[in-house]
Amino acid sequence: EIFNLRCTLYGENHPDTIFSLTRLYMILCPLGRNDEAMEVFKKEIELCLNITDESNSERIANLARVSFIFTYQGKYKEALEVAEKAYMLRKDLLGENHQDTLDSLEMIVLNLIYLDRYDEALEKAEECYRSYNKTLGDTDKSTINSLCRIGDILTKLGRHNEAHDIYKACYRKRKETLGEDHPDTQSLLSNLSE
Repeated sequence: EIFNLRCTLYGENHPDTIFSLTRLYMILCPLGRNDEAMEVFKKEIELCLNITDESNSERIANLARVSFIFTYQGKYKEALEVAEKAYMLRKDLLGENHQDTLDSLEMIVLNLIYLDRYDEALEKAEECYRSYNKTLGDTDKSTINSLCRIGDILTKLGRHNEAHDIYKACYRKRKETLGEDHPDTQSLLSNLSE
C-alpha cells in the first residue's frame, strides 16, 4: 500500500518510492515469503538501474541498498559488484572521505570477506580505516569498528599476533569512549583471550 501511495504521490522512480520496496523486502524475508520478496527485489533493482542521472545521490543510495540486500541474501559476488559501483559514484560525487562513500567502501570490505578474498579485504579495510581516522578521528565508533574489522581479517589470514595487537588498541579506545561495561567494549575481550 505504501509503495502504491508513493507511486501516486511521487512517481515510481522517486527515491522514497524505491526505498519503500526495500522496507517491504526486509519485512517479507523473515516471514518466509521468499517468492514475494524476490519479486519486490527485482522491481527495486529495475527501478534503481533505470534512473539515468548518475550524479543523483538518491540513485546511488538506492544502489547501496541493493548491495545491502544482495549481501543479506548471501549473493556476495553480486553485492560486491553493486557496492563497487556505488563506491565509485559516491567517491566522484561526494569525495573519498564522505561518510556515505566510506559506508560503500565498508560494504566492499564485508563482501570481500564473505567471498574469502582476505588479502583484498585487508587492503580495502586499511584504506577505509585511514579515511575514517582522517575524517572522524581515532575515537569515533566507525573508526574503531573499521580497525576491529582489520583485526578480524588478520585473524582469518592467520596473522594472530598482529590481530591481537589491533584488538588491544580497539579495546583501549572503546573503553575510553564507551566505558568498560559497554557491550561493544566487552565483545573485544573474547578476541583478546584467544
